[in-house]
Amino acid sequence: MHFHLLIHFAVGTYWSYTRLDYYLRFVLSYSRLATTEISVHSMLAAQALMHKAWGFPQSSEYRISSPDDILPIMHAVPSFRNYNIEMDPYTAKLHYLIQSSRRITIFTGAGISTKSGIPDFRSPKGLWSKLQPIQYQDFVASPEMRREAWRRKIVIDEDMRNASPNRGHRAVAELVKSEKCRTVITQNIDGLHQASGVPEQNIVELHGNGTYAVCLECGLRHELGPIFEAFDRGDTLPICRRCNGIVKAATVSFGQSMPEEAMRRSEQSSLECDLFIVLGSSLVVFPAAAFPKIAKSNGALLVIVNHEETDQDGIADLTIHREIGQVLGDATNVD
Repeated sequence: MHFHLLIHFAVGTYWSYTRLDYYLRFVLSYSRLATTEISVHSMLAAQALMHKAWGFPQSSEYRISSPDDILPIMHAVPSFRNYNIEMDPYTAKLHYLIQSSRRITIFTGAGISTKSGIPDFRSPKGLWSKLQPIQYQDFVASPEMRREAWRRKIVIDEDMRNASPNRGHRAVAELVKSEKCRTVITQNIDGLHQASGVPEQNIVELHGNGTYAVCLECGLRHELGPIFEAFDRGDTLPICRRCNGIVKAATVSFGQSMPEEAMRRSEQSSLECDLFIVLGSSLVVFPAAAFPKIAKSNGALLVIVNHEETDQDGIADLTIHREIGQVLGDATNVD
């Protein structure tokens, strides 16, 4: 009774009054009556809502700004533990959606790894703004194109070798560990989800993996270290030790077919989830960018956390334009 009364009061004051100090005094007075955990959490939640409502003006980084969007937060408060009074209403709503879901699918793009020191190749200052991508057909047909591809690969790997999972990766790993999330679909090739502790069977790599190479003929895996050493000595192109086939980084190149099994698993996961969370993807590369729409059209809620706006913001149930690690870390209580 006290819980619902206080939270309704807090949300109501969001648009009904102008003096924050009056309502903070109300909350502090109410706290003297708090004798149970739920009452304490109710008091903290109400205080946080009012503090954010008056102390932090709405800004363009949030798509959702209507007071009505905060109403569902009241239902999530009982699930808060170690409640963070600095959790803004949008992160609190994400927390609520995560707690309410039974099957989450996470979709990650380059934006989740930039805090780990890996640049977004499609950004205005990224690699593809300076160099033309090498088409798959050219790689296969031309030894010189293969040499250029390996030169670029060595440069790219300087960032990847020094990268480690950041708070965003750790938060994703925690959701997988809790069994809330069963599938992580990623456009990234850096292997940081594996490094953060997400089991291999829970990861779908749409664009392959850049931490090793494969033979295009027989599929045999080749480690990068010996390839780089031989190439440094004299631009020696790698060949398969089993069948003498062309060896290529295990990534999907421009013009190369998408992996059928990865596409099948991604579609299945999109259809089965009740919450689809996009983290750090501009959602411009198809067919990968179709999966959020598939999930949404099948009844799942859609959350997009990305620094920039995307073409799918309009269909999302929640869109937050902020740093991924901070948002998801706060929402999952992961440092």
